[in-house]
Amino acid sequence: MQECNLYDAWDSSYHYSFDGDDKLNYHKRSYVFNVPDVFTFQLMRATFDFDQNRLKKINTKFDFDEEIYIDRFLYQN
Repeated sequence: MQECNLYDAWDSSYHYSFDGDDKLNYHKRSYVFNVPDVFTFQLMRATFDFDQNRLKKINTKFDFDEEIYIDRFLYQN
């Protein structure tokens, strides 16, 4: 699934689950501890297509607001 807005993409990149070798489920969440003056994002605009064995460009629209609220990603919250 491709996220089409900043908050959904940010949440999926900082929160994920996986099954460990010992048959336990692990959950990881990364938080922002300090907000810098300049905050940059890098968009992954390509994905690997295993059926065709090549990179595939993602052309879907991606929305973000002019003002970004990062409260839910801060460690203190």
